[in-house]
Amino acid sequence: MTKYDKFLVGFLLVFSVALFVVLNINNVNSQDKYVSIQLDGKEIKQITLPIDDYKYKLDTKYGHNLIHIVGDKVSIDESDCPDKLCILKGQIDKTGDVIVCLPNKVVVEIKSKNKTKDDIDVVNY
Repeated sequence: MTKYDKFLVGFLLVFSVALFVVLNINNVNSQDKYVSIQLDGKEIKQITLPIDDYKYKLDTKYGHNLIHIVGDKVSIDESDCPDKLCILKGQIDKTGDVIVCLPNKVVVEIKSKNKTKDDIDVVNY
């Protein structure tokens, strides 16, 4: 192994560690995440993440939903809506992810407490 091979291996190790840290920096503040459950545009419940195993039954005049939270993952396990798209969405676990049950007017969103209103999410041209 030459001197340049050792330099290349060292550079790749440092680069991969730096890339890992940059990509996972959002997970450091995982205590700041919470689930916002909204009904007809109004927030009715906030649940701080992570949580071991929690089921929230939501029975309204629009319908029935069962929201299941395990750790940082949130899903809708039961719904009486006709198309069941909210169940097919599966689990969400990142800040900004959303599950919507349109017939039942339910929105389940993962939010972060340390984000301000003025933060820019995306810029399109």
